[in-house]
Amino acid sequence: MKADGDKRYEVVVKHYRDGVLHMAYFDDSDSAKRWLFRRWAALPVNLDMVETYCVAAIIDRHESWKRIFTIGAAYLVEEDRRDKSA
Repeated sequence: MKADGDKRYEVVVKHYRDGVLHMAYFDDSDSAKRWLFRRWAALPVNLDMVETYCVAAIIDRHESWKRIFTIGAAYLVEEDRRDKSA
């Protein structure tokens, strides 16, 4: 079994104030998307709040931390991308 650090996809759900709410690692992008959608659906029902203050993203760790999927406030993961490339 691979350690999380060896898996290809990092999936994160983040809140602007509270930081990372959920994070997981996957080798398969379909499994990553299913996990992300379940976590996103479990966020508070107020859609305006979720779209403005939360983000969910899948990042390909083997392709220079390229973000391959995002829902919500993308600026919240832009900060992470700058940190990884430094």
